[in-house]
Amino acid sequence: MLRKIMMIMSVAVFAVACGTVAEPVFNAVVEAPADGEAVAAVASPTVAPATATPVPPTATPTLEPTLAPTEAPTEEATEAAVSGGDIVIGGADYGADDPHKFAVDNFADAARGEALFNQQLEVNEQQWACATCHSVADETVKIGPSQLNVGIHALTRVEGEPPYTYLYNSILNPQAYIVPEFVGMTLMPHYGEADGVPATLTNSQVYDLIKYLLTLQN
Repeated sequence: MLRKIMMIMSVAVFAVACGTVAEPVFNAVVEAPADGEAVAAVASPTVAPATATPVPPTATPTLEPTLAPTEAPTEEATEAAVSGGDIVIGGADYGADDPHKFAVDNFADAARGEALFNQQLEVNEQQWACATCHSVADETVKIGPSQLNVGIHALTRVEGEPPYTYLYNSILNPQAYIVPEFVGMTLMPHYGEADGVPATLTNSQVYDLIKYLLTLQN
């Protein structure tokens, strides 16, 4: 009876063994150990590294300008000097035929003229200064007419008299022409030679004064 049971168990074990499906072995390597028995070494399956799929670059959209570029505004040059008609004060055409023009333009100094304008000068034992009677910053009337823009006024004060000559005579012989609005008012002293009295101002000083007066513009 025992023998029969052992046989049935053997048959069952064999059947179970035959029904088992062996899993495949990848990359089996047979090595010969020292004792001569072959041992199968199972290597892990080799997995190929994943490669990234290249993505084509997308073009960056170029934004078109929404506003057309505008040119910077160009300011028209303004004439620094004040002009009388087509003549620019102190320019080449101012008093072109005037006999005093060359000396004023080439030898006179406006800074010396300004100092002289504010200086006290003795005439007939009295002290006078141009700045006492004539304003220069604006049209304010002190005792005599303002000298602001006198270079413009000199163009038309006396018909036929060029501007340098008018200013020259107005300084040395101020009674030769008096601005109508100031007739009967305090007379300007005579700085030129008169009645044997030597002139208070030299020609060079008069030219310096003229050069300064021509800078009085607004």
